Amino acid sequence: MRNRPLYVATLLALGLSAGPAAALPCVGFTDVEDTSPFCPNVEWLKNRGITLGCTSTTTYCPTDTVTRLSMAVFMNRLGKALTPVTLHKEARATNVTIGAGGGAMFCVTDDLPAATWSRTAHFDGKAWGIPATSGGSWLQGWWRYSTDAGATWNFVGEWQVTQFSGIAWADQGTVAGFSVSAPPLALAAGSTYRFGLFLQGNSGQYLFGQVVCQTDVTINNSNPATSPFDAD
Repeated sequence: MRNRPLYVATLLALGLSAGPAAALPCVGFTDVEDTSPFCPNVEWLKNRGITLGCTSTTTYCPTDTVTRLSMAVFMNRLGKALTPVTLHKEARATNVTIGAGGGAMFCVTDDLPAATWSRTAHFDGKAWGIPATSGGSWLQGWWRYSTDAGATWNFVGEWQVTQFSGIAWADQGTVAGFSVSAPPLALAAGSTYRFGLFLQGNSGQYLFGQVVCQTDVTINNSNPATSPFDAD
C-alpha cells in the first residue's frame, strides 16, 4: 500500500489505532485481563486479601497448581473475610446526671479498622435508667459513630435521627428504657470506626441512680458490584 505511512499518521492524529487496543490488567494482575470472564472472581479474592499474587503482587499465575499448603492459607483467609465481626459493649454507671444539651456517650465500642473491601455496620442498642428524683425523668438516646478516635461523633449517614432514636419516661425508682436500631451504614475503606449510644434528657437535667446500656454492632462484608456473588 503506497500511502500506508500517511494512513497510519492520519489514524494517530485522530487518536485511533491501527489494531485492537491492549486489554487492561485485572485488579493489577498483569497476567489476567480485565475482559476475562474470570476477572470478577479474581477481583473478589484480591479485594479481600485471600490472594496476594504469586511471584509478585503484579502476577496471579492463573494456570499454576495449588498445593495443599497454599489451599490452607486461602481457606483461612476466606473464613476471616466472610465471618461477620460483632462489636459488643455493656456499661453500668451510678449517680449519673444526664442533661438535655450536651448529653454523653455510653457503651462505646472498641475501634474497628475498615478493610479495603466494602463493609456495612448494623447497629442495635439498648439503655435503661432508674431516675433518682421524683416528678418524672426523660431518658432518650440514639447511636453515633466516630472516625477520629472519639474526638467528634457523627449521626449515622444521612438518615433522620428520629428514624432510630429511642425515648422513655419514668418516675423516681421506676425504670425508663428503650432500644435503638438503624439501617445499615456503609463504612468507608481505610477509616477506623467506633460506635456508641448518645444519651441525654428531653428538656432538662435528670439524675439517674443507675444507667445500664448495651450496644451490638455487626460488621458484614459486601461484595463489589462486578462480583458474580450475591451482594450483602
